[in-house]
Amino acid sequence: MKKNIKAALAGLNATETSQSLPIPGRDMVANNAGGFVFKTRRVEAAREVPDPRLRGRHLLRFEKKLTAENANKVLLLLQKDGLKVVAKTVEMLTSGRAPKPDTAIFVLALAAAKGDDATRKAALAAVPSALKTGTQLLKFVDTVNGLRGWGRGLKKAIQLWFKERKAETLALQLVKYKQREGWSMKDVLRLAKPVPADDVQGKLFGWTAKKDNAAWAKAPVAPGDKALDFVWAAEQASGLRLVAENADTAEAKAILAEANQASVKKLVDLIVTYRLPREALPTEALNRAEVWEALLQEMPMTAMIRNLGTMSKIGLLKPLSDAEKLVAGRLTDAARLRGRKSTPSRCCRP
Repeated sequence: MKKNIKAALAGLNATETSQSLPIPGRDMVANNAGGFVFKTRRVEAAREVPDPRLRGRHLLRFEKKLTAENANKVLLLLQKDGLKVVAKTVEMLTSGRAPKPDTAIFVLALAAAKGDDATRKAALAAVPSALKTGTQLLKFVDTVNGLRGWGRGLKKAIQLWFKERKAETLALQLVKYKQREGWSMKDVLRLAKPVPADDVQGKLFGWTAKKDNAAWAKAPVAPGDKALDFVWAAEQASGLRLVAENADTAEAKAILAEANQASVKKLVDLIVTYRLPREALPTEALNRAEVWEALLQEMPMTAMIRNLGTMSKIGLLKPLSDAEKLVAGRLTDAARLRGRKSTPSRCCRP
C-alpha cells in the first residue's frame, strides 16, 4: 500500500518529476519519444523540423516518422500564415543563431514549393540574401528540386543569387563550393541560366560551366582582375601535384623530394598571395605542415577549430610554436568568437 501511495504521489511532485510524467500544474504535452515537454507555439515548431539529410545522426528511433510529422506541421503553418513562417525562417538563416542552417533551408524550400502565391514569392525573394554560401544554395536546390518544377520564379531567384554577389565573393563561392548534395554549381547554372551583368561575371560563369574553354584561367600569368585572379590561382594550385617519394635509390628519392618541395613552395605562395581556401588545393598537399601554416593565417574561426586535430597531427601545432600561439590567441578572443558565431555543433561535426 505504501509503495502504491508513493508511486501515486510521485506524479504530483513539482520539484522532482519523472520525464515520463508531466510536471503538475504546467502545460506539457507528450513527445514522440514517450516523454513530456513544454508545448511550443505553432510557429516556433517550424524551427524543430529535422532535415531529411540528417538521417543516421539523429538520436531518436522515430526519426523518419518525426521528420514527416513535423514537415506536415510546417505545411499546416504555411497554410495558416505562410508569410510569418518565411519571415521566421529568414531570421534564423541571417541571424546565425541556429547551430546548423539545414532545417531552415528545408522550411524555406517547402515554402517556395508548397505555400500560396504570396508565400512562394516571399520565399523565393529571400533566396539571394538568406542563403549566404554555395553550400546553402546547393542544399536548397537539392530540396526544392524534389518539391516543384523549375518555373520562372525559381529560376529568377537562383539567377539573382549569382548576379547580386560581388565578383570576389562569387569567385570564392564557385571555387570553394563546387559540389554539394549531389549538385554542382555547373548544374545550377545550366538550369537557372543567369545572364551575366558584366564581363567579369560572364567569365566566372563560363569558367564554371566549361573550364576547358576558359583560356584566361590557364594562362601563364594572372588576368589582372581580383576575382579572376583568384580563380586563376585556384587553377594553378589544382595543377600542382605531389608524388609519393618512393624510389629504389637515394638519388631518385632526393629528386622526388626536391620536386615536391618546389610544388609546396608554389602552393604556399598562391595561398598567401591570393588567399586560397583549403578546398582549392590538391588533396595530397594537405599532408604538409607548410601548407597548413599558410592556410592558418586567413583561416576562418570555425574552420580553424574543426581542423585543430589535423594541424596537430601533421606537426604544425607544437608546444610554444608560432602557430600554437596564433591559435591560442584566437580561441581566447571573446569578441572574435562572438563575431564568428562559432557554436560547438558547427565546429565539431561528426
